[in-house]
Amino acid sequence: MATAKQNETFADTLATVLHQDAEHTVYRLGGADGEAVQTVYPVFPGIEIVYHDVHATACAMQRTRAPGCLEIHHCREGRMDYAASDNLVAYTAAGDMKLDLREQHTGTFHFPSCHSHGLTVAFDRNIVKESLPCEVRDFPATPEKIVERWQLGSTPRVVRGAERMEHIFGEMYRVPEKIRIPYFKVKILELLLYLDAMTIPQV
Repeated sequence: MATAKQNETFADTLATVLHQDAEHTVYRLGGADGEAVQTVYPVFPGIEIVYHDVHATACAMQRTRAPGCLEIHHCREGRMDYAASDNLVAYTAAGDMKLDLREQHTGTFHFPSCHSHGLTVAFDRNIVKESLPCEVRDFPATPEKIVERWQLGSTPRVVRGAERMEHIFGEMYRVPEKIRIPYFKVKILELLLYLDAMTIPQV
């Protein structure tokens, strides 16, 4: 295991690197009133998968991202919420999926059940619009199309009890280590295709 060090900024708090290798980095997040860990896998240029494992009531979880980020969250256990605007609190519970441009996000999450487990697929759209066509030629579903189709803006879109997505997200929690990165590539492409084709629930 790598020597613990502090070199990543998560909102206004520092994260300690617990482990780092060629495939992933594990962070312990500062500013939590308990234990909060994120495991980050860069998959494609501009695309990463982040696993969240939290046993706390509050934490600044988000790393600084450039404008133009699209994040797709899945909640496996517990509940997580944050202030999405002055008059809106966005939350996800077990089984929910959330699409978010993070235009209003302050970085601080709250966990009413004192624990939360899930993952985020994060797209830096400024990078992905150039890198994805190089990785997969003529791929029809892109983050830009998802943003337009789902009419994403300053507030997130949440799909409650997204059982229809379980075949995508559920398998991402059970990936054998030796095939993790190539499997993640397949699942990210599958996720984009599904979001581009599925019926959008009425709000």
